Parts: sequence; C-alpha cells; structure tokens
Amino acid sequence: MSQIATLTAKAITSNSLGSSGGGGGGSSVTAYVPVTLTNSQSSSTSSNFQQMVFFNPSQAGYSADEMANLSNIEFTTGANGAGTVLRAWMESGASKSATNTAVWVNLGGSTVAGSGGTLTIYMNFMSDNSPVTNGYTGYAPQSWCASGCFQTSYAQYDNWASVFTNYWNFAGTTLPSGWIAESSFSSYSVNNGLTITGVAASGYLSTGISLSPPIIIETYGNFPVESLAIPVYNIFLGISANANLFTWQTAGAGGAGYYVQAYASGGNTEFIGTGVNGIFSLVIPTSTTTYGQVNYGTPSTTSTAGNPITYPAALSNPYNSDGQAGTFDAPTTQTWLRTRAYPPSGVMPSFSFGGVA
Repeated sequence: MSQIATLTAKAITSNSLGSSGGGGGGSSVTAYVPVTLTNSQSSSTSSNFQQMVFFNPSQAGYSADEMANLSNIEFTTGANGAGTVLRAWMESGASKSATNTAVWVNLGGSTVAGSGGTLTIYMNFMSDNSPVTNGYTGYAPQSWCASGCFQTSYAQYDNWASVFTNYWNFAGTTLPSGWIAESSFSSYSVNNGLTITGVAASGYLSTGISLSPPIIIETYGNFPVESLAIPVYNIFLGISANANLFTWQTAGAGGAGYYVQAYASGGNTEFIGTGVNGIFSLVIPTSTTTYGQVNYGTPSTTSTAGNPITYPAALSNPYNSDGQAGTFDAPTTQTWLRTRAYPPSGVMPSFSFGGVA
C-alpha cells in the first residue's frame, strides 16, 4: 500500500440535547417502559454518551401503543414523560412488526457511574407522531421508502446532529458543506449517499477536523466483491495516512475482506467481510491501538501504531495499490459516516427493559 487517500470530516457537535417535557403539542404518554443501564466498568460514561439499546416492538404489551413506524416513541429521564427528553436515532427496525429495533440514545448530561453504577431512562409511547416531527426521535436515512413508512424521502427525519458527535448523511446531490475534492479527484458522485464510481491512484475528498482517541468512527455502506485474483483495490476508514486505520480490501477472486492496519508499523490482520451493506467500525481506544468491527461483531486483533494521533477522520476513495488497470465490479456507496463516544474500557453499558406501565 504505497499511499493512503483520505476523506476528512467537519465537526457537528451535540449540545443542549435535552429538552423538558414530552413530545410537544397535544401529545401525551399512553404507556412507558423503564430502561435500566448498568455500567460494569470502573469508569463512568462521558457526557452526551450515545447508548445503544435493542427492543422487540412486536412483543406483547408494546404493539397496542405503537404507531406503525414507531414514530410515537421517545425517551426521557423521568417516568411517564417527565424530566428531560433525550434525543434518539433508530438505526434499524423502525416498524411495529419488526422483532429487533436498534436505537441510539444520547444521554445528554446524565452519566452511568462505573463499578456497577446504574441509570434508568424511560421509553415512552406518545399519542401522536410528535417525537419524530419535533426531532426528538429520528430515523437512519436508509429507513425510508416511497410509501408505507413515515420517512418517505431520504433523511427526511434524520435528527443526526442532536445524537452523534459528528455525522454526515450525504443527502442531496452535492458534497456536505466544506468538503472539497483533493488532487482533482472526480471518481465519485453524491445522490442521497456517497458513491465511489471509479479507481484512482491518488486523490481524496476532504474537510478538516481533528479527532483524538478514544473515539469510534463508523460508516454504513457496501463493499463490492472483486473478481480479480489479487487484492488491488482498497477503501479506507481511518484517522491518518500513517497511523491507525481500517481497510476494506479485496481478498482474491470472488472474495471481500477487510484489514485493521497500523500503517506506521506495517502490521495488519485480515478478516473476511460481508460483501453486502453493513456497519464498519474503526475503534481507537488509545493513540497507539486500533481495531475494527463489522456489524458490531467480534473485534479484530488490535494493531499498534508508532505515533500518537490527533488526525482527521477519513473515508477514502478506492485506489489501485499495485498499479493494475481495471475497475470495480460494482461501485461502493456509503450512506452515512459518523463518530461517537468510546464506551468505558470499550464495553457498552448493558440494558434491561422493565414492564409496561
């Protein structure tokens, strides 16, 4: 790998995320469920920590109070809609017929203390759609459709800025504000997602944002399976051209793999990728360590880098590392790119849902 192309990112910081009261307007709580978070690690969560929870919308006791696309769900710090409304983002399963819905909840100023500390928040079922229309609860941009779902256009109810530390959903047909194409790179298009349409030996998309570990950088997208027999095309998600990074790379004919690589020290570990849409994570706990995950699965072996890092977030174009001619069998499209808080010692607090009240 003779060169690394990067795409850097502009910060959108979550501030004043909470608001008092329920969904607003004439909305009222029809039922609520306590959700207890437990931190098994010695250190507490940070302010504005993004907590992931899963629940089954189709289970008994929920469906009677749910709207079809879960557009009446919000989270608060107090029971029955009391306290502060917490901003939440449905990553998947935004339907009352789903069996597993993934939601990110920004805890605002609340923290979960270490060494077994707990925090109880509340999932409320409201009487109308105001949690979504008022921006308290949002949807990932990929959860839209022409009809039959509440979000009928791309990123219509994506409340990204109030949930994640940094986030870009590539809505519309132009790059996000501040982004530029470096080195005359033109092998991309933006159309409700960022699509890399060709291969370049150099060049990248860039804005300038400095990030420091501990941090997690993630993207949702696809990785095309390549038919060539040698691994020549690469896509990067990383911090720096010469430090910690996460690499999707072809792994021989018909294969798709990814590397977690510490480019400064030349070490890497190869794992087999999915070849389809998925969530790819670069987890950076310290300035000298990094590992990767696909769909929040088993993390890779940690790689080490030789230099401390405070570099831009990066998502690059594919490039031809071995001087081979050719193109991808299919383009790669990234739906969104984000950064989020690193959990205590890398372990997300556990969660448990109580009974419906």
